[in-house]
Amino acid sequence: MIGAQQTASEVERRVVGQAAIRVVGRLDSAEAERPEYNFLTGACRKRALLLKSGSMFVHQPEVPAPILVNFPFPPYATRESEVAVDVDEEDIEF
Repeated sequence: MIGAQQTASEVERRVVGQAAIRVVGRLDSAEAERPEYNFLTGACRKRALLLKSGSMFVHQPEVPAPILVNFPFPPYATRESEVAVDVDEEDIEF
């Protein structure tokens, strides 16, 4: 199951508890103190208050600490002029 919600405190507690992968973007200070975010370290909670758009913490079972992930903007080229390199079919390995 994949879900998205503005705040984890608004989701049924059992659903949040069963989630293996958790993604957290910018939080307000009251939400950051909620028990649903106990998987974040104290430093991550403080940093989550200041995250910019496109930045988020990802927590998953294989890594014992949350990882900060940044997505570039825009996440894809919207115009031909934004493509840095032309790729020929001969260059692609299958």
